[in-house]
Amino acid sequence: MCKYYAHAFVCHHTTFTFARYCTSANFTQKPCEQRQIWHTIGLDEACDECQMWFPDQYGSVMPRSKSQGVAAAGAPPAAGAPTGPAAVAAAVAKASSRPRKRCS
Repeated sequence: MCKYYAHAFVCHHTTFTFARYCTSANFTQKPCEQRQIWHTIGLDEACDECQMWFPDQYGSVMPRSKSQGVAAAGAPPAAGAPTGPAAVAAAVAKASSRPRKRCS
């Protein structure tokens, strides 16, 4: 039996994410038909389907970039952040001048 993570939502729906092949499926690299729950992860939010179809009960769907505080693509830069080609060139030069760690 291949092992899966189960994500248990507040709305009582469950999704499964592949975690590890069983011994017999390891050779073919295709999950077998039987699922074994390796670990169940309880989540404090409803699944996307329930958030979309029942917004009054579970809240509305908000893009993850806005809910996590990350600026969305195409959003204006933060106040005081340098912009323009000179700022981009300076950032690239700074990043390329840092010493890189070598794997041994």
